[in-house]
Amino acid sequence: MAGPDGLRRVAANTGTGPVDAVYKAIDALTGVAVDLESYDLEAVTAGIDALATTRVVVTPKPGSQLESSSLHASGAVAPKRFSGSGADTDVVVSSARAYLAAINKLLSWNKTRKQRDLENNNNNNNYNAKSSPPAGA
Repeated sequence: MAGPDGLRRVAANTGTGPVDAVYKAIDALTGVAVDLESYDLEAVTAGIDALATTRVVVTPKPGSQLESSSLHASGAVAPKRFSGSGADTDVVVSSARAYLAAINKLLSWNKTRKQRDLENNNNNNNYNAKSSPPAGA
């Protein structure tokens, strides 16, 4: 797997099956802790070389640095969910693509949120500096 710096990284892991092992290896490579909320695999075409599509939904693990929540119209707060989909003739590759897509959405959302929070803090600091009386007044 290639990281944002362009370097290729490799990991191997064991699990209850090949998809679980790949997901654990991706977790180790990315350092992102998520809970797998749902996993759906479908064959799009028929035959031995059928195309598989996978859809997953993940949420950041509670207490992790990426933990996030969303406010619903009912006023309830729930963990933010991120979905991903992938396709390939190999179900493990299809599953890995879906999982990585969901993790990439999570990372992108958190990066955007941090930038927005930083801009809001800077705007608040600028407002406070303008509304404060001059020193010595």
